[in-house]
Amino acid sequence: MADFLDKWMREIELMLKHAEKGINWKRVLEDHRAMVGFLQHERLIHLMVTLAVAGMFLVTVLFSLVFKSVILGIARFRRQCASHFPRVRRRRKAKQR
Repeated sequence: MADFLDKWMREIELMLKHAEKGINWKRVLEDHRAMVGFLQHERLIHLMVTLAVAGMFLVTVLFSLVFKSVILGIARFRRQCASHFPRVRRRRKAKQR
């Protein structure tokens, strides 16, 4: 994105330096409006992604606060599975050493 903006700025500066050569300013204005529209679209997409991630985080936190028993039940289930499968316990012990 930075390279894209640098290229755009160089083009605008070049046009301004050579303004006396009969540049079509209406086309420059249309291009500039298109560029601003593109950048605003990018900003909107990033805002929506940020809000979606924040929303998922809040839902996860609220779920964990409301349903503590579910989370504790999952932990208990993992321990029970480990006791039934000794191979899993051996790997855990080996990692702890």
